[in-house]
Amino acid sequence: MKKLHFILVLAVLGLSARTGFAQEAVDLGLSVKWASCNVGASSTFDVGSYFAWGEVEAKESYWWRNYSMSNTPDYSDMDEILLDKQDPSVLTEYCGSDGKTRLDSADDVACQKWGENWRIPTAEEWTELLENCSWAWTQRASEEGDFKVLIGGFKVTSKKNGNSIYLPASGVWMGVAPVEPSKTGQYWTSSLNSDNPVEAWCFSFFPGGSLGWHTGWPRSIETETLFRSHGLPVRPVTD
Repeated sequence: MKKLHFILVLAVLGLSARTGFAQEAVDLGLSVKWASCNVGASSTFDVGSYFAWGEVEAKESYWWRNYSMSNTPDYSDMDEILLDKQDPSVLTEYCGSDGKTRLDSADDVACQKWGENWRIPTAEEWTELLENCSWAWTQRASEEGDFKVLIGGFKVTSKKNGNSIYLPASGVWMGVAPVEPSKTGQYWTSSLNSDNPVEAWCFSFFPGGSLGWHTGWPRSIETETLFRSHGLPVRPVTD
């Protein structure tokens, strides 16, 4: 009975049983409300978990050969690198011929982890966020072992009502580790790249400058697609 009561309290408060952090639905005056943190995050500033597009569990590595919607279990490391190997024939779902262009709720990690009121934003909803908010790059010190590192991210403030959310830089998890996790950011949308179904749309940002980590404007979503097998964080929305 005590365990059941604890679970009910978590549900009411919007707490993640795995992290103990309460996610909130932030009203930015847009068509949807945005979560205050990523799926699997322990705080607003935490990147949280990485997921391949359409998968609902985090993994220790991200390859085509361990992507659940791929029939490529025998791929070698070189096969992973050769881009001409990636064509719709390697896919088992969302492959173009099935007519699906947006993730079903069963394949939406936000819905599966947080409940049916939450989902991964569409490409259009990310664009709405981009166009109706001001974006300020910030950095904060974080201790990793014996070292202190600067972790970057954008404070995103609504031009409509002044409310804000924070999007931590995440990088892209390719293979066994994230690439540039504190300097660039990529987040999944629920939208398939219909022109090339081995890819899905993501929202991608870097602060600007020649190396991509100085103050600047984030990259537009329309210019960024990634292979679905890569690992990215998820920032949910609710209607």
